[in-house]
Amino acid sequence: MLSFFEDVVIITALTISVTAVLVLVMGRRNAKKRRSGTLPRRALLDYTAGEMLIELMHTYETGLGSIDGLKAVDLYLEKKKSLYPAESLLNDTELILRAGAFTGTVLRHAKHYRWKFKDDIPLMHKKGTTVYPFELIKQKINGSLNSVYEYCKDL
Repeated sequence: MLSFFEDVVIITALTISVTAVLVLVMGRRNAKKRRSGTLPRRALLDYTAGEMLIELMHTYETGLGSIDGLKAVDLYLEKKKSLYPAESLLNDTELILRAGAFTGTVLRHAKHYRWKFKDDIPLMHKKGTTVYPFELIKQKINGSLNSVYEYCKDL
């Protein structure tokens, strides 16, 4: 008979394995729905925020889940601006979707904002304060906003 500790280790390993399989299956299903345009809008925001998180993890290692993660967004956009003209970045809907969804998700977790939709436009709302994360990204790209982080840290 196995000891209690061995039983706990086996159950934990099985739980982790099942969770990993579920995450993979759900991720592939959501990727397929995203490509076909059938992913619900809130799931789309979460999924694309996750894509941006993965992209940022390749370069920026710490603080991505906190408000400090927006420093990485600023650096990421600055790097993009040094490589491409602002006009082409403003036309890159995938870039704006990913960075805006990530910004909104950080606000949701760090500052307790909630996603709302006004005329199908996603925005963040909290007690009378409204933030348009996708517009913040556009403003950062066109130069009318110096820092997404500085703007959001004082909200």
